[in-house]
Amino acid sequence: MYKEIFSKYAETTQNTAFCELGYSPISAVRSNIENFRDEFIAITQE
Repeated sequence: MYKEIFSKYAETTQNTAFCELGYSPISAVRSNIENFRDEFIAITQE
């Protein structure tokens, strides 16, 4: 559930950012979700 919410938020922000600075934080979030999916799910289920 949370993964989908964060992923959708990241996608929306990335698609609507007006400059490169808008992409930076979202890229980090998306990368962390993709690379540490199991840990992310464990933390969000607590």
